[in-house]
Amino acid sequence: MCNSPDFDPDEFLKKVKTWKEGPRLDFKKELYKLDDDEKKFKFAKHIIALANVARRTGKRGWIFFGVEDETRELYDVYEQYPKNQPPKRWKNPRTPVTRRQEDVEEMYQNILRDWVAPSLPKLCLEYGKTGNIFVSYLEIEPTYTEKAFCLKRKCSSKNYRVGDVFIRQGSSSRLLPRSEVGNLLPASEAEYLSRDEWKAIVEMHVQGEFYEAFFLPPQYQPKVKGQEIKVFDKTLQELEAERKTIVITGHAGEGKTIMLRRIAYELARKHDLDEVTDREYHGENDSSKSDKLKISDLEVVPPLPVPVFMELRHSFDNIQNFEETLLTRIRKITNRADLQSLERLFKIPDSKWVIFLDGIDEIGNREEFGKKLQTWIQNRGKNVQFVLTSRPYAVAGTNYTEIPLAPLRKDEAVSLLEGILLSEENPNEFEDRVIKEIKKMMDDDDFASIILRQRAIDGLVLFLNNTYTPFQAEIDYDTTEDVEKMSVIHEAGTEPISNLIDKLTFTEDILSDRGDEYVDEEIINDDDNGIDNRLIFPDLASTIKAIVKHMREEEKKLKQALGSNVQQLANDAKSDIEQTSWHSKWSSREFNTEQAREKGWLRETALDWNRDIGFINPIQQSPRWYRFLSPLLHKYFAAEYAYDWFRDGNGNPDEETLMAEIETRGLKEPATEDVINLLNQLRSAEGREKFQIA
Repeated sequence: MCNSPDFDPDEFLKKVKTWKEGPRLDFKKELYKLDDDEKKFKFAKHIIALANVARRTGKRGWIFFGVEDETRELYDVYEQYPKNQPPKRWKNPRTPVTRRQEDVEEMYQNILRDWVAPSLPKLCLEYGKTGNIFVSYLEIEPTYTEKAFCLKRKCSSKNYRVGDVFIRQGSSSRLLPRSEVGNLLPASEAEYLSRDEWKAIVEMHVQGEFYEAFFLPPQYQPKVKGQEIKVFDKTLQELEAERKTIVITGHAGEGKTIMLRRIAYELARKHDLDEVTDREYHGENDSSKSDKLKISDLEVVPPLPVPVFMELRHSFDNIQNFEETLLTRIRKITNRADLQSLERLFKIPDSKWVIFLDGIDEIGNREEFGKKLQTWIQNRGKNVQFVLTSRPYAVAGTNYTEIPLAPLRKDEAVSLLEGILLSEENPNEFEDRVIKEIKKMMDDDDFASIILRQRAIDGLVLFLNNTYTPFQAEIDYDTTEDVEKMSVIHEAGTEPISNLIDKLTFTEDILSDRGDEYVDEEIINDDDNGIDNRLIFPDLASTIKAIVKHMREEEKKLKQALGSNVQQLANDAKSDIEQTSWHSKWSSREFNTEQAREKGWLRETALDWNRDIGFINPIQQSPRWYRFLSPLLHKYFAAEYAYDWFRDGNGNPDEETLMAEIETRGLKEPATEDVINLLNQLRSAEGREKFQIA
């Protein structure tokens, strides 16, 4: 007696001992009997059900013969035959075991040809001994037919029709209502995930930066522009209303990325993180015997939408390149290198997805790729929603729900500053007077308009306290090709400008037209700790310089992922905006971009860069015209230009040329005085004498 080539007695016994009857496995004490139509129907029904599981999941199914389900006791089936009367050769002891089993397999195949459509499932009979007991099993392989397996003929004694489809639920083979048959997709069309793989995706979004972003101080909660509702709450409402595409818009540094991570965290934490789904394998539960079986009753899918977050700081050659980038992220999270396509994941019946795409405006080739991405999003199924972020100028059209972030109000900015400066981590580093001084500075609308962004606030706090670490979302280098190069960029952080904890002075006024007096250095004693801290609050120009530098450095980090010559572009952007500011009318916030380009003051790339940072913004009614974030920032950039560029051949300040330039502006003009005041503050900060105006 011999075993079939693929029969593994150890694997057979392992399944007998450790598996339960379920969607992929059925135990039978004896071979199926096929003497009449009712028995043939029963056999065909079970094969159809198991074949549909294999077709659907891409995994084999089995019927084990010679195993009693409840006791798992083994019974010898060598002498058993599917009909009452076996052929004469079965009584001949010389008939090889292979011939006997070929008879059984052939009979099963013939029955299935008569009873199963649209084609014959792939199956084979394996057999052999485990110890002294002869057992066998039918192995049903995945067959990716276009239509599900169904009945080819009617059984007169059963109330079933030609075309009826059966599927396994638990240990039962059940009729699938015809309304659900279209959802019985093959594994070649839908890519099924296990419970652990779903869990990996969900858990990814309650860790790391998602966790950190969610638990930042409550002040990081911007409202919707023109409304009192928070962007966080509004976005969740729109998702629950099944809006297809939601775009959170805001200028640079207003908290879009933080908000996106907060929402992804919120969606993920709503899941039952211990199990995520109520079953481990397709159709394993058999709790309901209702005829109204649904595909959702069989699925291994979370009941709630599953978030997937990806940054868009890349250039995409085409949609296929974008899809592969997003799929690569899911492969890494699930550790499933064999995942074939996003579409097959999205087609998992009853699955719900929310795809978070951060930074539409930061796509390297946004102009040509943006429309393709928009079309691709619109063509995804209803079970896939999208939440994107973008700066306002980078999105157009009406096929999305826009949620614009409102700029911080003064009181919100002050509250945020207080929350950071007086944090529990450093409770003794700043006194109430520091906050009062900041509030006084922010009473000036010109200065406040610069600081009313979270990134600007981070720059100010970092300037005052170099122990502060702003929340910084790491660039996702896993989805870029040049990982080695990106890792170098990742390590290069923004160096703090200075630590002013032991130097803090308080200014009396903002600009020259409100006075130029400074209070002498004050000693602030900390009686509780016995610390004598000399705290010097910086002048206005140094404060703006710190904020501007931080915003530039943050933008440079974002741009690095595109792999372009970022440092040169950053230098060009700085020099061009300074030159444009110098040559523009200082008493106005607006300037003509065409004129600036024609004069050679402002290159197109520098215009885009400064717009991306948020230093300038286009005027919608006049596309050729741009507006500085504030008149004060315009004057500061002009002062930067005077400080950086008026030098003689030895690199020393060329005061004569500078004086001549300033005189053309009108020395007594308030805007001119403001620029000179800011210039002198920059000079004083470097230990140079003030520029004397005659």
